[in-house]
Amino acid sequence: MNSAVGTSIDDNGDEWTQMFVSRRAFWQIPGRLFLFTLQRNPGSSFPGSPAGSRPGSPNMADSRPHSQILTPTHSPLPSLSRLEADLPGAPVSMNLGGLVPSFPIGPFSSTSYLPTYYPPAPMTYTMTNGTRHPLRPKPPRMGEVFYTRFVPSQGQYLSFRVASLAPKPVPYLGPVGSSPPDHPHLLTLSDTALMQLWLTNPRVSAFWGSYTPNFLSDALSSRHSFPVIGMWDGVPFGYFEIYWVKEDVLGRHLGGGVCDWDRGLHVFVGEEWARGRVPAWLSSLIHWCVTEDYRTMSVCFEPRIDNQRFIQLLQQSHFAKEREVALPHKQSVYMRLGREAWEGPAL
Repeated sequence: MNSAVGTSIDDNGDEWTQMFVSRRAFWQIPGRLFLFTLQRNPGSSFPGSPAGSRPGSPNMADSRPHSQILTPTHSPLPSLSRLEADLPGAPVSMNLGGLVPSFPIGPFSSTSYLPTYYPPAPMTYTMTNGTRHPLRPKPPRMGEVFYTRFVPSQGQYLSFRVASLAPKPVPYLGPVGSSPPDHPHLLTLSDTALMQLWLTNPRVSAFWGSYTPNFLSDALSSRHSFPVIGMWDGVPFGYFEIYWVKEDVLGRHLGGGVCDWDRGLHVFVGEEWARGRVPAWLSSLIHWCVTEDYRTMSVCFEPRIDNQRFIQLLQQSHFAKEREVALPHKQSVYMRLGREAWEGPAL
């Protein structure tokens, strides 16, 4: 494509017909820019404003001549009605009263008629443990599904949601494949119970250590990372952590080799039946990282140096070995995937 303005006085638009998008560029476009409904929902507790815009939405008392009549913040509608009206952004209600929404709920659900994507806010810097880094946006809320896509090779929907401290299992209201979900007993477990189950597996505990009662609460209290539960058709299969590298212990060891918006990942697959699907969920985590913030130029891992199987899987996904890093708790290999080297999620 010719990026010049051009000198022709009679612009017939021919040059604009030469535009194109590459496969790599296509997968880096946030889907939430386009996937949203076009009609208002008068039952929304925040009419005219999607939940994802809070707390930056206009004040409820700020009425304008062309706006709807504003309803109270605490809508008298049933909890399920508010759930359907205000997602995305709202965590799933733990008390749905046996009601099921008429459509799948997920990160693209929007009955506000507005897009659910918002560009990053202007940068503001802060300090953490002597490291200067951008002030981080607040991650999704406990129990919120922030990523969903259909994986044709598996015939199932892959979803990621934030882990929850709720004593009950978090309901899954998203889309599912055509076959009944396998291992439905996992749907009856809280996230705390899932962690206890998975971290007693010697394969997992060999790299993550034993379960401790404050495992999830510590992860949820971190200011530079958040814990994630991966699901196939709503059935939990693994645990992940998404973190900002700059203020992490890894960033402090790498020094100036880390950019402000680089992301890092910690992962384990807790369920044996879900092993062998690394390309699908790994590329999906990367997909979320690069579309969530266009300033993220790299996604990083620091697997233990003796975890050769996972290191090989990362190399197959185009991660490059950068160097060895001696972290306080392990000797690691620093592996990095640049945005320009990522082709798209595995299908």
